[in-house]
Amino acid sequence: MTMATLLAAAPAPLAPAPGGYVGIDVGKDLLALAVHGAPLPPPLANDAAGITALVTQLTVWAPTLIVVEAVGGYEASCALALQEAALPVLVVNPRQVRDFARSQGILAKTDRVDARVLAHFAAITTLTPRPLPIGAVRELATLVGARRDLVAAQVNVRNQRTLLDGVAAASLDRVLATLAAEIAALSAAITALIAATPVLAGADALLQGVPGVGPIVAATLLAELPELGTLSRRQIAALVGVAPFARDSGRGHARRQCWGGRAPVRTALLPGDDLRPAAESRVGSRAHPAAGDRQAQEGRARRLYAETADPAQCPAASRSSLAG
Repeated sequence: MTMATLLAAAPAPLAPAPGGYVGIDVGKDLLALAVHGAPLPPPLANDAAGITALVTQLTVWAPTLIVVEAVGGYEASCALALQEAALPVLVVNPRQVRDFARSQGILAKTDRVDARVLAHFAAITTLTPRPLPIGAVRELATLVGARRDLVAAQVNVRNQRTLLDGVAAASLDRVLATLAAEIAALSAAITALIAATPVLAGADALLQGVPGVGPIVAATLLAELPELGTLSRRQIAALVGVAPFARDSGRGHARRQCWGGRAPVRTALLPGDDLRPAAESRVGSRAHPAAGDRQAQEGRARRLYAETADPAQCPAASRSSLAG
């Protein structure tokens, strides 16, 4: 029996009351739905027809909040369709939801369980939806991510090449030449897209006016940090993951530590080669002793944000802006 037959044979669920809370567990093939406090509706296919049916169904239900877990890009089409339909959709970090499930004593993990956990999370969270990137910004993020992956592959192949000779070395030389050509092509595409988009071009010029910011760093900030310029310097530092968090308990006062946030942005802010991938740019790693100590890098990032985002002109950010 095919998946389409199974879905067609599923019973129709009872329509929940308006204003409910919905969780959607996104898989490669299926969208598992749950409404907090209501029976589980049947799953839908994660394709154009299934997403259209989902939007139609949720438009009728008029939920207060829809929570979708980020799962490596499989959630993108669904989340964007919900946003285009003016439905309140919040894309959350899987770590947040898994921690919430453990706090509720839920250790099992299936699509149906995850959907129920997401719906429960939606009912109690104080996070609020934030706009998802669309249009040129989304396209830029795709190009920057593809380029970053190729640079990481280039570094890996280059490291392998140092251990080889003869036919194997010649083979990797050809691979390196191909990777270099593709990286150059993506760099040109990134430059062309920014130049063709007035909003991006203006922001790019502003960012590259900051000492130490080159074209790739600027493109990464524009693609991976669209909130830049709308948050205070402290909020943007927390979002990136360069703000030190307190670790105090009673009379104990541990050293503040930076964690979480958006790793690609932190990597781009490291001084040195503008082409260095995340895989070999960990602050304080032995692979890159020249990266300096962590506090120096965090200070540089905070100074950059202080120069590019005027707190006096930034509206207060919702707590969801610190959840990336």
